[in-house]
Amino acid sequence: MSKVEFKNISKRFGSFLANDDISFGISGNTVHCIVGENGAGKSTLMNILFGLMKPDSGEIIIADKPVVFSSPHEAITSKIGMVHQHFMLIDDFTVLENVILGDEPVTLIFHYNLDINSSEKVTDLSISMQQKVEILKLLYRDSEILIFDEPTAVLSPVEVSSFFKMITSFKESGKTVIVITHKLNEVREIADKVSVLRKGRLVYEADNVSGNIDINELSKAIIGGAELIKIRPKSNSNSMKKPLLRLVDVSLVRGKRKMLDGLSLELFNGEILGIAGVEGNGQSELADIVCGIEREFTGTVELPDERASIVPDDRLKKGMIKEFSIGENLVLKKDGNSLHRMSTLRKASEEVIAEYEVRAPGPDIKTGSLSGGNQQKVVIAREIASGRSVMIFSHPTRGVDINAEMFIHSEIVKERNKGKAILLISSDMEELLSLSDRLSVIYKGKIERTFDSNELYAESQMPEQQDHRKEMLINEIGKLMTGVSN
Repeated sequence: MSKVEFKNISKRFGSFLANDDISFGISGNTVHCIVGENGAGKSTLMNILFGLMKPDSGEIIIADKPVVFSSPHEAITSKIGMVHQHFMLIDDFTVLENVILGDEPVTLIFHYNLDINSSEKVTDLSISMQQKVEILKLLYRDSEILIFDEPTAVLSPVEVSSFFKMITSFKESGKTVIVITHKLNEVREIADKVSVLRKGRLVYEADNVSGNIDINELSKAIIGGAELIKIRPKSNSNSMKKPLLRLVDVSLVRGKRKMLDGLSLELFNGEILGIAGVEGNGQSELADIVCGIEREFTGTVELPDERASIVPDDRLKKGMIKEFSIGENLVLKKDGNSLHRMSTLRKASEEVIAEYEVRAPGPDIKTGSLSGGNQQKVVIAREIASGRSVMIFSHPTRGVDINAEMFIHSEIVKERNKGKAILLISSDMEELLSLSDRLSVIYKGKIERTFDSNELYAESQMPEQQDHRKEMLINEIGKLMTGVSN
């Protein structure tokens, strides 16, 4: 019997049909993954379930009863909870104040091993800890249906493993878990069932998914036939290259915490240097220093331009103004009044829409109306156009769909092949291993170790040997990321 059933759900925004006659069920006590490209209708469908919007037609049935929610409050009353991709917390409140005043949240913290200090202010918490506060809110309300929108997009590999254990514990305690995700390996790891949406329609379903589903089959359902592209770095040697970026003994203190501690690294022209680490170990501070935002540091930073260009880790907060048009966002960092003429902005928008395959109804649309992947393409287009020889890509594919991810990866490789020096900061180990020519592991503000291309790749090995070697490599990197020495 289905815990939640969607019957012929349709939702239109102007001429855009976000949900097109969608019908499927979600069983109780299961983990059900919903996947699809940006704009496929996943979040719209879940927002309807959570009462943030109403369908134009169709109905939702919960526990054999039709329901119509006019607000999230009504959904919460019906034991439905949702953790959005962008958290809804009050920074100046403590954890406890964000949940509710009382003793019960503290009990839940221990029961589900959430490891949160309930008296700490949200503004002082890491992204992963803020996510736990959102989860705690759901548990406090005794939600039986838990919706997670791209939950691992902000988590490191170590944190992802912990999150999966939490998901399993929710299922074992009788809860129904719905996960919106772009990461197909996660579907294979945690899902009991998967539903694929494409262009607003349900196009694929599979039961008994855990450990069994074929990733290429799933990717074809999502993007309509194309297979996933594996990017392998070119053979890389720095013996004939010059460092375009050099950091020597760089340290940075914020408050009482040392964010960078004598960090040194070199980045050469024509290479991608990946930075792996658990979030909060100095990655964002490293990026801020290299791109010129942070100047209160000690040590030496050498680079040919005054600063590097950066695709930041949070496009909405740091990379764009969502009320601006595509063209206005493209000229945010440029000087000169001529650049701000309407005709220039429109032409720049049209060129980016065409070259970067931005899915937009027109050049004058506000960037905030675009999907996450298309917003990211606009930010990347602007930073590439800056012409700087050193580029930072910080979590460049966080929260984007497969097509956008493949496009962004290809653009990063193109810039590398043009001779640019690329610093790639990511919590996605597959992304790092697919793109990096060298890989450095950061822990507590220090580079613990740097792996060269010979250590990362062995193309001559048999597939079974490569898989085993990759598993051993990820295990070794994971230990370095968490400060575990051999």
